[in-house]
Amino acid sequence: VMLLLERRPTGPSARRAFLRVRAKATDSIAESYADLFGIDREQALVLARTVMIAADGIFIMREIEGPSFDVAEAFRLAAVSLIAVQKDLAKQLA
Repeated sequence: VMLLLERRPTGPSARRAFLRVRAKATDSIAESYADLFGIDREQALVLARTVMIAADGIFIMREIEGPSFDVAEAFRLAAVSLIAVQKDLAKQLA
């Protein structure tokens, strides 16, 4: 998405808007995770960024693979991965 926005004639303003929305989404997700898991802001940001990375990858794979790509299964695996990351962060707190 970022590459496409950089190449568009209106790219710089579209890119700034994209980054602003993405930062707001990441912050919102991190805030929810901090409350949900009882972790600090930095650890919540690690989880939130992990979710964003997974979603980006799923979106890209869907575009590459087409309708045969199992988006639901990809998100299920991303959720399993997120739980593993959260457990690792919880061990670091202990």
